[in-house]
Amino acid sequence: MRAHVSADCLRRAVRASAQGIRHLTAVLLGVLIAAPAAAVEPGEARVLSLQGQRLKVEIPYASAPGEPVSVVRFSVVAAGDPSGQVTLGADTFALLQPEASNRVILRSAEPVNADRIDLVLGLGEQPGRQVLYRLVVPR
Repeated sequence: MRAHVSADCLRRAVRASAQGIRHLTAVLLGVLIAAPAAAVEPGEARVLSLQGQRLKVEIPYASAPGEPVSVVRFSVVAAGDPSGQVTLGADTFALLQPEASNRVILRSAEPVNADRIDLVLGLGEQPGRQVLYRLVVPR
């Protein structure tokens, strides 16, 4: 025995199914957008370069266990000596993340001849959150 389904009945079923999928997609997107990224807590910075070299700074960070943290969550907002005579282009820093480590390496494009540099690090997943590091650059 074969059941006969009208074309109108099939159209209604397809339309209802499409509306259900759109609703489910909207709900899932809302959950993903509303869910905040877990906080990243940067640690103490360590200068790895000398005066006359490109500034190289290592910053360890803590995150939730098992949470992958991408280097794109960090940004250099400002960098320069405390007197304001030396400024480093914040957008010229390279940000690197050694594989399988909870640390980020910041490297300036230009050499630094100042003995002190103030560096402001932005944390992208926490809008407005910035950390000021007062760095001493060894000779």
